[in-house]
Amino acid sequence: MPGRCFITSAGKFLPGVPIDNDRMEAHLGRIGSKPSGVRERVLRQNRIEQRYYAMDDRQQTVYSNAEMAASAVRDAV
Repeated sequence: MPGRCFITSAGKFLPGVPIDNDRMEAHLGRIGSKPSGVRERVLRQNRIEQRYYAMDDRQQTVYSNAEMAASAVRDAV
């Protein structure tokens, strides 16, 4: 018989500062130095207003997956 488990806590970690839609391409970088042709339509459809990235403006990793997971676990306590 399978064992039971219960979720007794949940945690989160959002790396860095929130990046709004106007800064997203500058933060992520452009493909071939060109702006996205479908950006406005995609943003309008998904309704996401800001995102958190584990990298800086130079596309350098700031947090590893392990660091983000550990921070989320600490938040769950």
